[in-house]
Amino acid sequence: IRGKALQATGGYSFVSCSDEAIENGFVRLTDYPIVDLILGADRRPFSNTLQQQITSYCQRGGNLMLSGSYIGSNMNSPTALGFTENILKYSFGGSMSNSTSGEIYGANTRFSIPRTANEQTYAVPAPDCLTPIAPAYSAFVYSPGNYSAGIAYKGAYRTFVLGFPFESIQRVKERARIMSAILGFFGSK
Repeated sequence: IRGKALQATGGYSFVSCSDEAIENGFVRLTDYPIVDLILGADRRPFSNTLQQQITSYCQRGGNLMLSGSYIGSNMNSPTALGFTENILKYSFGGSMSNSTSGEIYGANTRFSIPRTANEQTYAVPAPDCLTPIAPAYSAFVYSPGNYSAGIAYKGAYRTFVLGFPFESIQRVKERARIMSAILGFFGSK
């Protein structure tokens, strides 16, 4: 799904690997101008090793995209808070438990994610709300309520973090438009 969204933007190639390959040193984040960590429905928090590698990548001016169902709620421990707030530039703002609201707005696009079981993709029953840590800002919001669904940070490095899996965006056209906007954010000065 992500590969097709990248293809639709044109001009980008990609390499795919597991987080274990990064943790074990088989893949170096610093070899890539943009890193997209796909967390999907993974409930594991980042290991200390992965946090250190992401921190180093960011401190060297990297561009980091993260998305997942539990990216806030599973990173809410005291040790992880310093990492999410100081490096990724967000804090956990709760979860959207109302399963009837699956609409999200951002990048001049209104789209939905599945909140209940379906045949096309896995459900995202309680996507995370991510509170931006200044100077980061909310780039996507859940509707109704305008709770932050994703944040963007631009400083010595850039992060773009979504509180729902990117691959849960249902329509191909919307995924391509959003991926293009994120890549544009990484490329803008």
